[in-house]
Amino acid sequence: MTRSWPSENISGQTKRAVGVAMQISIGGMGAITGVLIYRPAFSADHFRKPHTVAIGYLTFAIAMASTLWYFMAGENRRRAKIIAAGMDEEVDRETKVLLGDREVHWKYHV
Repeated sequence: MTRSWPSENISGQTKRAVGVAMQISIGGMGAITGVLIYRPAFSADHFRKPHTVAIGYLTFAIAMASTLWYFMAGENRRRAKIIAAGMDEEVDRETKVLLGDREVHWKYHV
């Protein structure tokens, strides 16, 4: 997963700004946690506790990325069916911009 994934998959300036800010904040917390958990006091047992925390973070990240991928791919399939069935409505450019990622022609990058 790249760092550009949230900004590519969120439409609307405010939503995109919040999504990118959340990504940066959560990433920063992970870096701070990484620095704080690997202390010399934990070296006696070969850093078992810090490694467990790091594996937990990685497992959580993999689960969240997989969940997002699954739902985004499903939403893309659902929208493709709507378009193929001809049930989509043509809207002007201004309305498309206002709808953002809720517009039926919006495709998530998975």
